[in-house]
Amino acid sequence: MSQSKGICAFAYNNEEINYVLMAYICALHVKTHLKNNDFCLITDEGSLSYAKQLISVKNLNRVFDTVLLTEDPQEESNFQNVRTHYDSPWTEFRAPFINNNKHEVFEISPYDKTILIDLDYLVMSDMLDSYFELNAPVSMFSNAKNVRGDNALWREIWLHDLGIKMKWSTVVAFDKSEAAKTF
Repeated sequence: MSQSKGICAFAYNNEEINYVLMAYICALHVKTHLKNNDFCLITDEGSLSYAKQLISVKNLNRVFDTVLLTEDPQEESNFQNVRTHYDSPWTEFRAPFINNNKHEVFEISPYDKTILIDLDYLVMSDMLDSYFELNAPVSMFSNAKNVRGDNALWREIWLHDLGIKMKWSTVVAFDKSEAAKTF
């Protein structure tokens, strides 16, 4: 029996960053490099409406196989995850980073095997296709490099001086098993 396979990404715009545009660019890379390239956008009505005006419905339909609308998770929880963004060595700004419902992807994903991807992860090869073939309920990166190819900073490798090595939720592959649900 064939299992459905696909990529999911969350994108909720804020007043400074158009995350749906980032999702569009991410999906274009997925479509270019992966054979398992079904792409599910998870967003809210306001972010999608703005993207329809900016990018066009035709172009959005070309890259997003499924669009799932949720409420803005920040409004539901009253939790503000505000971050400082460094646009350049000379510019910084503060804006909300909306991912309060990322943990719901197991329930939200329409696929039997899913790769949850952050929009700032650049898909530049077919390597992620191999994640769909892994015989593991959950797979995550334990190493990271920045855009320049440098290793992550020490504080980004270990959660504590004496403790546990970081797992990156930038890319998470999972199936619909009980083990993955528990995780």
